[in-house]
Amino acid sequence: MLKYSLNSHEALNRSKNKILLGSFPLLRNEIVVDMTFNQITGNLLADRRWVGNTGIGRYSRELIPQISFLTDGYLDGGNPLSLMQMGASSVKGLQFAKFYSPGYVPLVGIKRQSITIHDLILLDPAIGNRAKFLFFNQLVLPRIKHGMLKVITVSRASQKEIAEWANISKEQIAIVPNGLSNQILEAGSSIPDFRHKRSLVFVGNMKKHKNFSLFTDAVNLLPGSWKITLVGPQLSAAHIENRHEVKSCWNISDRELASIYANSSILVNTSSLEGFGMSFLEGGYLGCKVIHLGVLPSVQDILGEDTFHTDGSYSPRDLADLISYVSEETMQPNVREFLTAEYSWENSGKILAKTLSDL
Repeated sequence: MLKYSLNSHEALNRSKNKILLGSFPLLRNEIVVDMTFNQITGNLLADRRWVGNTGIGRYSRELIPQISFLTDGYLDGGNPLSLMQMGASSVKGLQFAKFYSPGYVPLVGIKRQSITIHDLILLDPAIGNRAKFLFFNQLVLPRIKHGMLKVITVSRASQKEIAEWANISKEQIAIVPNGLSNQILEAGSSIPDFRHKRSLVFVGNMKKHKNFSLFTDAVNLLPGSWKITLVGPQLSAAHIENRHEVKSCWNISDRELASIYANSSILVNTSSLEGFGMSFLEGGYLGCKVIHLGVLPSVQDILGEDTFHTDGSYSPRDLADLISYVSEETMQPNVREFLTAEYSWENSGKILAKTLSDL
């Protein structure tokens, strides 16, 4: 067992392999790693530490099994953002020819690796913090520019944004989109013929860019009583007038989520930043009329022109008026066939496998 002490002023050299931590400020504190060092013993190391139920976690949970036939080892357990994990994981990574992560944290010292940058939301000072800003700009960005990192993203909108940030061509960034789960696809085969026209679903959280307060202010301006379902952590009906029938839920199965979409007339999304937007994909597939603010390029990537938006207005009155108007619309776009072909986890797995084979 070898004991390595890594900090920003040191490099690990052994058997012609080298870990260079550079001058990244987040790594100034000493990291001590105990791990046996070996020569390369496998082809691809995949990062399973991100697996979860939402966001990157969901993306990881669905895609990692799709590339099992390419994978010789996994990173499991622990927080991929911790300093100790960065050190230990990078030493283990030296035993593999390639590394893939469904998240945005690379290993150091690995020449052939691919990470997934879903969006650049964390670079927004109103959302991220200085540590994340430095992480992206001092550790990730130089490696992308020097060809040491292959970037994967989830939409054409994010591809364009990342290419401009990194000053590279869009063609250098692979798109591996999110997909529809089997439970959502199954629900699409038996969508109810009738939906209460005054039924809304909001999927999100309390993060600033989700603008939940805009939604609550708008529904309080709606006439009469509405059925409202809130899906997400800490979403509360406390600020919604009790004349509305409100249900809050979280940590539900895809089958339960599918039932909510299929029985709601309108999906309202007030987010100002999204790399992809799973609710647009799932709600659109299950027949919801989709309302948004008109500021997310990824919505058009997914649903084209078959949506309604406030043309960039953040006014609760404008949003309320649009909800009222859309509730009376009888036409509901049928995009299920297109979305099924374009957005399945199986198809995304094939794209990812090809991308990693070419790494």
